[in-house]
Amino acid sequence: MRTVCPPPYFFAAEYALNAVLIPCTLAAYVGENQWWAIPAAVFVGAPAYIDGYAALPMTRGLIDNGMSEGAAMGFFISGGVVSIWGAMAIAPVLKLKQFVLYLLLAVLGSLAAGYLFGWIV
Repeated sequence: MRTVCPPPYFFAAEYALNAVLIPCTLAAYVGENQWWAIPAAVFVGAPAYIDGYAALPMTRGLIDNGMSEGAAMGFFISGGVVSIWGAMAIAPVLKLKQFVLYLLLAVLGSLAAGYLFGWIV
């Protein structure tokens, strides 16, 4: 069985985050003590398409720069569920009400996962 390793350029996002941001820069906006950290991370991550290879290093880079673990989990989940590309794939299959319900449940689920993970960790 062949193992698939991510190409090195997927780690460019983490490198760029660490090179550009001063450590703890994000703590002021999406850190532990901010009530809006998880909702902000979910709504920023939702339209972004972050594939499986880039999501982990990028999320690690965000945590290293001060993002709370709960906000990082919300960002991580919402990027995969509510991304533009995911929504475009589902939109033609569903009617408008069903599509809006899908988006609502995806955002609420991402928020719940972020708050639960932040509470556990």
